Amino acid sequence: MKPNLSKEKNLINFRKAALFSFYILIFIVGALFYMWPHHQMIEISYEYQELIAKHEKLFQENRILRLEIASIKSLDRIERLAVEDLGFIFPKKEQILFLKDKD
Repeated sequence: MKPNLSKEKNLINFRKAALFSFYILIFIVGALFYMWPHHQMIEISYEYQELIAKHEKLFQENRILRLEIASIKSLDRIERLAVEDLGFIFPKKEQILFLKDKD
């Protein structure tokens, strides 16, 4: 009886194709394991840059608010508002009383 060469060739071709597919799969998995940390690092660096920009924006806003607080607490401004808006007047010399400390 003659051995069936076409079946053997098909089996060999199938084994080669399966082995080639296995190597391709191993290569793809290895490439993914290699590229994943780099991808994560890039994402984290983008997030870091966004946080730095947000921090700078908040820092600038804080600086502006501190200047605004300082201008609101300004004694000249308070005096001007009291005189112009509320109608306060400065006391006359005879209305001022000086108190002595017991010590």
